[in-house]
Amino acid sequence: MWWLNKPQYLLLLLLFTGSINTTAQNSDWSPVLKGKIEKALISVYESDELDFELVNIDSSSDEATPSKLEGHFFKVFISNAFKGYAYVAQAPSMKNVFDYLVIFNADLSIEKAKVLIYREQHGRQIGAARWLNQFKGMNTSNRPILGAEVDGISGATISARGMTIAINELLSSLSMLKEKGLL
Repeated sequence: MWWLNKPQYLLLLLLFTGSINTTAQNSDWSPVLKGKIEKALISVYESDELDFELVNIDSSSDEATPSKLEGHFFKVFISNAFKGYAYVAQAPSMKNVFDYLVIFNADLSIEKAKVLIYREQHGRQIGAARWLNQFKGMNTSNRPILGAEVDGISGATISARGMTIAINELLSSLSMLKEKGLL
């Protein structure tokens, strides 16, 4: 069947057959956002046998971190084997926010960063894989700084700054939880 080789058809098939267990998903996720998250996870892990569960973080620990992790940070499994983590949140753009996903390896290094839904006419360049690949490999001890480790984007200054700050704060938050032995 020709359509099984097309990723978008495979994703639709998975959504209808329920191969990916997303019971731990955030209830605020729209069907479009959910589909984009699942597609990104499938592309990284090259498997449709994905399961992800919410990482439980107590409120006091979450409040002490720069990023809100509670309800946004998940463990990713393939056939019950732990593979890494995923973080889904929003960052500011010029007049709105955009949804993004960061996929981590088990050692908390970034495997992939992806802009999922961008809601503005200008600044879409931050969704380019070439720009987002700058974050790959960064971890809790190697955080991005716009203009140093991460190049800015002309015409997407606010969005590039928002994404860089969001990932910096996320890595800082994970570092704090790691130091407390919570990860």
